[in-house]
Amino acid sequence: DGFDSHIDFPVSVISSYPVGTFPNQYKQLLFKRKRWEHAFGAEDYTTFTINLPFVKQISRIISTYYLTTKWMRKTKNDERRVIVVYSYYLPYLISLNLINKNVPIIQVVTDLPGYDRFSGNGRIKTHLYNVSDRLSYIMMKRTNAFVLLTEQMANVIRIGNKPFIVMEGIINSS
Repeated sequence: DGFDSHIDFPVSVISSYPVGTFPNQYKQLLFKRKRWEHAFGAEDYTTFTINLPFVKQISRIISTYYLTTKWMRKTKNDERRVIVVYSYYLPYLISLNLINKNVPIIQVVTDLPGYDRFSGNGRIKTHLYNVSDRLSYIMMKRTNAFVLLTEQMANVIRIGNKPFIVMEGIINSS
């Protein structure tokens, strides 16, 4: 049910397909931008993606920026508007750092950058992950408030005086 069960207006979703890169990890090269509706009245989109290493992230930055600014123009007179980011995915964070600073951003942090990697990557890949993780922490500074899984996450992210809540576990047991 999520947000939709607690508010009386539709939530819009912008997401990307969680796929590996073409051709080794996934067989599709292009993902067109797709409009869909998770609930009545919602205006949801899946980002346009060119599924090649590095190009994938750049295309998602551009697509997320475009879709977010389109949503912002449409909702410019709605004082309830807020952006909730359910990921520290760097293309989303970069996009949100490029938009108007007058829209509050809430970051849901389920994993910390750098703490969700498996060992066994080569030196170059490990270095690129480390750079990405550092950039993610820098980009999170634009966030106005956080939803964390543990209180200790607040110290690692260094959120300072920004508001946060701890939501230990995200699962519906019924």
